[in-house]
Amino acid sequence: METMISVHCLSFFPNNLILLINRYLNNLILILLNAMVDIVIPFVKGRYWDEKIRYVLRSFQQNFNEDFSVCIIGYLPEWCRNVTHIPFDDDITRHTEFNLGKKLKIALERFPEFIWTYDDIYLLRPVTLNDIVAPRVNEYLGLYTKEQRGQGSHYDQLWSTYDRCLELGLPGFSFQMHLPYYFESAKLARAFELFKIESGEHLAQTAYFNLFFPGEDKLIWDHNKVTFYHREDFANQPDFGMAKFLNHNDVGLTTRLKKKIKKTFPEKSKFER
Repeated sequence: METMISVHCLSFFPNNLILLINRYLNNLILILLNAMVDIVIPFVKGRYWDEKIRYVLRSFQQNFNEDFSVCIIGYLPEWCRNVTHIPFDDDITRHTEFNLGKKLKIALERFPEFIWTYDDIYLLRPVTLNDIVAPRVNEYLGLYTKEQRGQGSHYDQLWSTYDRCLELGLPGFSFQMHLPYYFESAKLARAFELFKIESGEHLAQTAYFNLFFPGEDKLIWDHNKVTFYHREDFANQPDFGMAKFLNHNDVGLTTRLKKKIKKTFPEKSKFER
């Protein structure tokens, strides 16, 4: 996108000065265009407590200290507005990571860079883009023996990703933190080429951050989040403390936690009718 000055009253300016002004305006436009951070959220209709995405959006408006836009891939609630919507029908015969892989592929083809987050992650305190860009690591997977790997679809995907990392000569850390993730699409596309992310066999976050490993000295081990994964979790920690992020699953989302979330984010956001 370029702009050229053609105002008659500036016609007496030297040509080189007008060119400098044009260049300045073009750079300013690029800065303004790039200042908006794209937040991408995959959303499925019929999941437990559909209203949670309302409070996720409220939490971002309240606590994300950047100019941002929102894109929802999947189901769009009737009350939602001021978002980019990309329809997507989940294949209910396939596991979650399969559908997420397809949605993530859509996002990387749409945005040059973006924040990928979920409908059960809330911002509790002021958060900057740097807080999200920071590579938060879960654990080093090389410490486990094959007998200690665990069972279930998530573990199958995690260890399949780890084994592929070793094949490629990559470090082998787990970055499955269930926090907002920052992706550069050109890099993410390379991860899709080397890992089976789109089919859901490999986990995108662990693949991406091992492939573009920042160095152990730059890893962030402080997750700065409060989690609710079991029914008794809220009774054990009814106060969110100083955590910046909140995450829950369906089991941990008790009636008491719902009330607390509603109380924490009472103000209607610009994304609601």
